[in-house]
Amino acid sequence: MVNEVKFDLKLLIDGKEHVVEATTDVNTLAQATSWKEFNSHLIEEGVNMEVVMRTKDSRDMKDVQVIRFTKDGLTFKASQLKRGMTFAKMDAIIRRNA
Repeated sequence: MVNEVKFDLKLLIDGKEHVVEATTDVNTLAQATSWKEFNSHLIEEGVNMEVVMRTKDSRDMKDVQVIRFTKDGLTFKASQLKRGMTFAKMDAIIRRNA
């Protein structure tokens, strides 16, 4: 059974609206089995995902500071789109699906 991930946001800025739709469309996050798969879907939707690390050149997922989404030249942190949309919560969903 796939857990549904819903972010019910009514956003006025068109770019934000597209980013939210892209990250939740057809339960994309809930169905993704890896970050690579999730990112591939975002790219198909025209959304760029950037993972910012606390320590420069770090590859350790414990060092993730923030995830940014860019669509149509507008950039937003995941937490700006939805307070509960943190890296830890998103990672837990993907790990559960793996």
